[in-house]
Amino acid sequence: DSFSAGLVYTPARKAHSVTPRPAVLAGFDARSFSSVSSDDWWVLGSIPCGDSRECPAILRTTDGGANFERVGTPSSGIVLEDQPYLYLGITFADVSRGWVFGPVLWSTDDGGTTWTEQHLHGTVMDVQVGGGRVYALVCERGTNTCPDTTQPDEELLTKPLTGGNWRSVALPAPLYFGARLAVRGRDVLLMNGQSAKAPELIVSTDGASTFITERSSCFAGLSGHVYLPLEGAGVIWASCPTGLMAEAERSLDGGRSWHGASPPFSNGLAIAPLSASTALLWPAPPSLGLALTTDGGKRFRTVFGGELPAGTPGRTVWWAGYATLTRAYLIESPDTVPTAGQLWESNDGGRSWNQVRLSR
Repeated sequence: DSFSAGLVYTPARKAHSVTPRPAVLAGFDARSFSSVSSDDWWVLGSIPCGDSRECPAILRTTDGGANFERVGTPSSGIVLEDQPYLYLGITFADVSRGWVFGPVLWSTDDGGTTWTEQHLHGTVMDVQVGGGRVYALVCERGTNTCPDTTQPDEELLTKPLTGGNWRSVALPAPLYFGARLAVRGRDVLLMNGQSAKAPELIVSTDGASTFITERSSCFAGLSGHVYLPLEGAGVIWASCPTGLMAEAERSLDGGRSWHGASPPFSNGLAIAPLSASTALLWPAPPSLGLALTTDGGKRFRTVFGGELPAGTPGRTVWWAGYATLTRAYLIESPDTVPTAGQLWESNDGGRSWNQVRLSR
């Protein structure tokens, strides 16, 4: 089945939301990053806006980070507070079309100058693009009731990048709170979330037209996360919490069989894979910083952050990802202020890192 005959969502009318562009933007803290080329990036973050408040802001560069300008920001509904069930992000398909979510969804077709609210029913947990489509993972019952693992409460929506309406996708298994989405080209993967049932991996290789279910390597009752690398057909990485620790798993055949990486990792493990052999993982022992493997998880070496002497704030990773086979990015957050971020760039596949100056 391609689409269910259920809910159809109609885009809202155009809402022009333009934020003034100061020459100097002080105190910007990065939260989410998206790039469509080595030159064109967007960074969603926060800035101080009076009375000890933080307000959302978006920076754009068209010259690879040499210069940034502040572009438009959605006028309402973007929540910056760190909550375990609330997600925040920005993603672009090309230099014009992009989306900001958390907990509502806004879209732009002019690179971020103006934004249009997309009135989806529920809390938007994730948005990803691939294969000429945009996908949204939505908790149907709203922000305050999302963390409920007793009944299915999430659905996958999709629409063409340009035009068309949002439609609910018919899936072969229900999605519970904590479901995870991964999209790369026409490959669409979902982990079914936190339920007492055995975890399932839902796989499409034709742009969500058809799906099959595969065995998940994760544990029932705990939400695993799936990741698709930039290259490697059939390659999937997964992080699987075990309660106090986490395991890194890798499949080379589209989820039919899994192989564990060593050593065991801290709970909250996240992975940014490049290929079947190369990936960034965090927090990773022994330093609990960002580690790089180039042999499929047999060996790791710390490439950023980690533990510092007692009494000294550590350097932790909020997010990391590959943009090309050699270029990667990360958002750093000091342990003492978990929501404050700095952007770093690597031009050698994640081996070394240089800070990108976002504030002037």
